[in-house]
Formats: sequence, structure tokens, C-alpha cells
Amino acid sequence: MTTIEFRAMNTDVRVLTSEWTETSSLMLVERLFNQVEHRFSRFLPDSELARLNKAGGEIVPISDDMHRLLTACAVFHRETGRVFDPAILPALEAAGYDRSFELLQDEQSARAGSADGKNHTFADLTLGAGERPVVRVPLGLRLDLGGVGKGFAIDEAFDALPDVAMLVDAGGDIRARGNGPDGNGWLVSVAAPFGDREIDHVRIHDEAIATSTTARRRWVRSALWNNHLIDPRTGQSVKNDVIAVSVICRTAIKADVYAKSALIMGIDRGLGFLQERQIRGLFVTNEGKVVVTENWQGGIS
Repeated sequence: MTTIEFRAMNTDVRVLTSEWTETSSLMLVERLFNQVEHRFSRFLPDSELARLNKAGGEIVPISDDMHRLLTACAVFHRETGRVFDPAILPALEAAGYDRSFELLQDEQSARAGSADGKNHTFADLTLGAGERPVVRVPLGLRLDLGGVGKGFAIDEAFDALPDVAMLVDAGGDIRARGNGPDGNGWLVSVAAPFGDREIDHVRIHDEAIATSTTARRRWVRSALWNNHLIDPRTGQSVKNDVIAVSVICRTAIKADVYAKSALIMGIDRGLGFLQERQIRGLFVTNEGKVVVTENWQGGIS
């Protein structure tokens, strides 16, 4: 098994292949992740996203990659009933997540909300296509493309290496192709929200799995726990009956979006959302109960 590891997009990335001749190809994955980070990171002041977030009210040209990602976000925004909404950056900063997570400190001062006092949604953004794609971002609307950008990076790597059997693990968001080391797909653990315990394992074949949880990226503000998942319906950190959701889809970007959206929806609506689309999912409730969709195929099903 050949493995390379690197850090990008504030997470550890690991790439594996059982084809030892593909070592040089795997180096392309790191370059792609760095390119995506420099385009979509809100923490890099010279990124395309940072410039876009400063251009409120103006029509600005954007790259083809940005246009593709924003177009996908618009589809997910509609499909999830606006539960998936990248336009939550002002609320995320107000909750305290205004810098890279490793620099985050408890009880730091909150930032103000949107500049014009409106609670914008992604639907307020206007995309234009043509020879040079453009976008109009209303004053006060600012985007966070962290999670969806990570899924985008993983999928870009698979598109760039269509013939390589490999697995890419970016902080628990995983996509795999090929038969794996034992010839029967890739065996992936589903970790418990707290600790290192495994609550299930699945085999994935030419597909992706992503987990969203409120147990990891969290901090204290005004004696209350906040987390990095914002419910756009309330503008506050998610607080419901679900602590983690794992979802299996064909692509990493869809797995990431569906896992996050299902968690925000809560157990009843989230479970129904996935089952209506025949998407495999596993939920962990606040009480530690594990609930799976009817088509989940893991060790506990």
C-alpha cells in the first residue's frame, strides 16, 4: 500500500493506493488541494472567496471553478429546502468562529452580523454565465465554503486521476475507487462522536462517505457551547436531537452536504430526507442511540 500525507484546508489529508506504480500520480492530489484552498478559503486574505466576500453589492467576475461550486451550492440549497446555506458566515463569526479553528479561543469577542442588517440566504446571490462567469453578492452576504470546498477538492482529485484506484481521506470525508487492498472494496470505520470507539464499519466501492458532527469543532461563548454548524433558520449553532450523521453517496461533495443538512434537520426530518433519496445514512442521537436508514449496509445492519 502506497500512502502520502499532507495538511491542507485546516485538516490532515491521507491518500492511499494499492498500485505502487502510482506514487507520482498521488502527488497531484496535494497540488489540487492546495489550489482549492487558495481559491475557496475564507481564512486566506488573498483567496478568491475572500475577495468575493469583500465585494458586496458589486458584480464581479469569478473563475470557472468558483462558478461550478456556486452552481452546485445553489442546487443543494434548493434541494434541502434552504437548510444547506453557505451564506451563514456572518452568523458563524458572530458565534465566535472568526478565525482558523486551531487559533480559536473560548470567550472571544463576537463580530457584528451582516453589513446592511439583513439576514441573507444563498438565494439572494445572483450567478451569471457567459464567456466570463460573474456573480452579484448583495451587501452583507458573505460565504463560508469550508466543508463543501473540501468535498469539491476530493472530487477534483478523482476527476484528475480517473484510472487510479485510490482512497482520499480529508479529515474523515472519504472517497474511494477500486477494489481496495483485499479485493472487496475499501473498509471504512464510522467513529463515535466522542473518543476513538468505532460504532460501525462499511465497505465502499466507487463512492464517498462523510460525517458531520457537533462534537468536534466547538467552543464556549457566554458559558454556552457553540459549534461550527449553523442552522440558517435560527442563525445559531445547531442544537437538536442529533450529534452526528454519516452519509454515503457517489461523490464527496454530495456526501458532505447531505450529512450536514441531515444533522441540521434533526432525526425525523433528516432520516426522511435521506430515505426519500435512497441515500444511506447513520445517525447518532444525543442519547447515544444509533439510527440507520433502511438501506444502510454496515456491520450493525
